Amino acid sequence: MAEITVRFALYVSAVKGHLVTRFGTDARGLQSFIGAHRVLGNPSEIVWDEETIVPLSEDEATRYRREYQRLLDGKALRRRTEAEFKAQLAARKKAADDAIATAKAATTPEPEPPAPKDPAPKP
Repeated sequence: MAEITVRFALYVSAVKGHLVTRFGTDARGLQSFIGAHRVLGNPSEIVWDEETIVPLSEDEATRYRREYQRLLDGKALRRRTEAEFKAQLAARKKAADDAIATAKAATTPEPEPPAPKDPAPKP
């Protein structure tokens, strides 16, 4: 099977207070936001994630170039770099690997100590 590769052209992260819809994602009335989501049961409450770097494909960045540029110029989005994105992926992979190792260590039973040898029979 051929590997699918997506080339990213733009890396961004959210700026708290600026709810940015990811362009082209409003299918069936479901919006995808960059670095934010509404709380289930209380849609007026928004949870912000300014740390996560969102990569935008060449197609998306080209198709919505003016819209994204306007948001970057207006400080509603923060421009990030490919190096920052790759570093974030590596850090998250390491954290996940560490969590898996910790969970395995916590659930793996320790081997039982060997049973004591029977003393030599007395004559």
